[in-house]
Amino acid sequence: IRLVRETGGLKCTSIRDKWLNFCTLTKAGLNGLVLVAVFVGFYAASHDRLDFWLCLRTMAGTAMVAMGASVFNQLIEYRADGRMSRTEKRPLLTGRITPLSAALSGTMFSGMGLLMLCLTVNLVSGFLAAMSLAIYLFLYTPLKKISTINTLAGAISGALPPVIGWVAACG
Repeated sequence: IRLVRETGGLKCTSIRDKWLNFCTLTKAGLNGLVLVAVFVGFYAASHDRLDFWLCLRTMAGTAMVAMGASVFNQLIEYRADGRMSRTEKRPLLTGRITPLSAALSGTMFSGMGLLMLCLTVNLVSGFLAAMSLAIYLFLYTPLKKISTINTLAGAISGALPPVIGWVAACG
């Protein structure tokens, strides 16, 4: 396992490097798909009129929760990532982002996203986002190493974003 001390604690110097590290840590591409699912659920439940601002708040809150989940997932799998070539260059493992910074970021993203959903959308959408976060972190992630039942947990967590969109649009 290659850890920070072995890489010399690589530092990113440019804004571009920092942006790329942020995108890797928050799994921006994967979470873009989560937002598509939220929008589809919101749009399907909107019937005649799409409330643009409500949709935007729903997507922003869900995006923050998803980013927090991605950060926490990488914190949980920090040491295991060094064993796979696909993940061995992640920012936490190479020291471009410290575990403390990641933990603070994950807490901030998740907390702000849940607050945004609960306070500006509705409590049910916030509850569903919290359930998705909990299932992803406490069932899917640890079960990956021991059982294929993790697929069921991942499917449940992954099925909730369109439901969040639906509930947000319906009130």
